[in-house]
Order: sequence, then C-alpha cells, then structure tokens
Amino acid sequence: MTFNFQAPSEIIFGSGKIDELVNIIKPKSENIIIIKGASNRFDYIFETLKSNGIDYSIYCVKNEPLIEDVDRAVTLAKTNLSNLVLGIGGGSVIDVAKAVGIMLLNPGEILDYLEVIGKGEKLTEPSIPTIIVPTTSGTGAEVTKNSVLKSIQHKRKVSMRSPEMIPKTVLIDPKLMLTLPSTTTTYTGMDALTQVIEPFISSLSNPFTDSLCRDAIPRAVDALVGLKEKPSDIKLREEMAYVSLMGGLALANAKLGAVHGFAGPIGGMFEIPHGLICAILLPNTIKVNIEAIESLGLEEDINKYNQLAKLISSDKNLTIRDLPKFLYDLNKKLEIPTLSHFGIKKSDLKEIVDLSKNSSSMKGNTVSLTETQMMNILESSL
Repeated sequence: MTFNFQAPSEIIFGSGKIDELVNIIKPKSENIIIIKGASNRFDYIFETLKSNGIDYSIYCVKNEPLIEDVDRAVTLAKTNLSNLVLGIGGGSVIDVAKAVGIMLLNPGEILDYLEVIGKGEKLTEPSIPTIIVPTTSGTGAEVTKNSVLKSIQHKRKVSMRSPEMIPKTVLIDPKLMLTLPSTTTTYTGMDALTQVIEPFISSLSNPFTDSLCRDAIPRAVDALVGLKEKPSDIKLREEMAYVSLMGGLALANAKLGAVHGFAGPIGGMFEIPHGLICAILLPNTIKVNIEAIESLGLEEDINKYNQLAKLISSDKNLTIRDLPKFLYDLNKKLEIPTLSHFGIKKSDLKEIVDLSKNSSSMKGNTVSLTETQMMNILESSL
C-alpha cells in the first residue's frame, strides 16, 4: 500500500469560528488583500478587521473566476503592498484568491502556468500566506492545490496547479452558509456529493481517501434533501460543510472522474453553474460506468460500486443496478433540469467530447471511456 496525501497546515471547523479570524490574521499581516464575491452579506467581517487595525484592499469577483480577475487583483495587491490574501466566498472567489497568492511571487503572466490553453510551466516560487473562508458547501477548493479559471477568449475552464497553492489556513464556519439561496445550496451541494462519489470510484483511489468518502457519502444525501425543506437548520449546514471539506481532501489526493471531465469544457462554453452541471451528468455517468465495468468483468470495480450503493441510501438492499435510478430520483426531488434547458444541443456534443476526453479529471474515471460512451452520457443528459 502506497499513497501521498496533501492538505492545508491548519483547518479550523465549526459554527462561530469566524470570530477567530482577527486573531488568525493579525500575527501574520496588517495589510491584506481581500478577494470576495458580489454579495455584501459579509461586509461586517471586514469592518471587524478594520476596527482591529488590519488594513485591506478589496477585489470583487462578480461571477466566474476569470483570468482577468487574477491579473487585476494581483495588480491591486502589488500597488498596496499586500502580503496576505484572504479569500472569503464561494468556489470562484477561492480559485481567484489562490491564483493571486501564487502569482504575486512568480514571474511572468498567468498564461505561462495554465494548462491546455497556456504553457503549463511549473510554478517555482511559493504563494504568499493565504487564508480561505468558504461561504458555500460544494467546491472543496479551499483544500486543493489548483485553481480553475475561465478564459473567455478560449471558451475554456482550465487549471493552474502547484502544491504551494494549498492554503496554509482554512476556516470553515457553517453559520456563514445559513443565508445561501436555495438553488445555490442545492447546486453546490450536488457538487460536494459528486466530489465524494468520484474519488471513491476513481481509478486512483486509495484507502485513506476511501475512508473520507465512506464517512461523507451517507451524510451528503440526507443533508441535501433536508436543506431543501429546512435551509436554516445549522446541523444540516454543518453536515454539508463537512461533506464539502471531505470531498476537497479526497479529490485533491485521488482525482475525480468523467463528470468533472465534462464539467470544465461545458462550463467554459455555456453559462451554467458548475455544481448544476455535475448534478445533471452524475446519473448517466454512473450508468455508463456501470455498463462498462460489467461488460469488462472488472470485479473489483463492481464491488466498489456495490459499496457505493450501500453508502448512498438508507435502503441496504440497494445494489449497483439501482444506483442510476436512485440518482435520477434524487435529481427529480431536487428539481435539477437537463442540459437542453441551457441551450445545449446535440450538435454541440461532439465539441464537448473532443474538449473533455483528455482532461485531467477524465483520467481518474473508473474506466477509460470511448467517445461513443462519452456521447451516450451527454445525449442522455439533454
């Protein structure tokens, strides 16, 4: 048995932990750049920082994490001599914050380091200190070593990555998620569920990441469905935040699969929330994967999917054959639409397959999929 495991130096988890933020920042810096989202829900936190003598500049990520966002935020940080990055927001904010932290000390342009559309060069210098406070439960980006950024020019979402991009400190306070809109809760929650399923059935899974996923998968479905009815239930918010954290740690150390292999190109081509793309694709991806491993007689993988069936439902009679229907029914319960709802047509699918087949996440899929199988997943999700 051999595996590597990478994670932040410090993870602070619990309701009310945001009250510790001043004491976390102050010994490290008194001149920071804050990366935040468009919402003003957390402005009170910044006022607390100011009243405690911490100077800051703010950069706002309005929607998707664009390359231009990183460039502009780096310029702002350099102008103000910021020596610590605080990212407080959802996945887009976190991706920009981590990219800003690493680009402040590395030479050249961000395209020098981006995969697929750039040069993919190695980041040789460390990040400046970066503290991440997620305000959604989904991406797990707070504990990973990459940032996913969107290029409008290339219509792609691509990564830059380095172990140095793993934030040194992560503070997760489920109370910050109590005011999340219902749809955001559902979409980010489905991303979190996908990110504890895909590493578990990944071709690169290991006993350590499996233990994280086994603990998180049963919690995820119960919390997702529960929050649909009781969005202010702090216990359910804590469960979802925990699932998201476990998913981030698992995917960072075991890779994902075909759902996320498709999600990057689709998200680059169309304006669809990432978590929603994952939700739409998950049932049909699981169905095609099961058909593939059964036709190949891959007993170890078949056993893993049977384990997944037992973990995901309170019905312990659920088997591998029942998994796709369980996920279809979950999507129906959560009111998940289809790809065609967002204007994706059958004529778009070949380009999506071409862009997806060599993605990093696709390489972690349970089994290597043919282009025909990939088309089947997309066609069934229209």
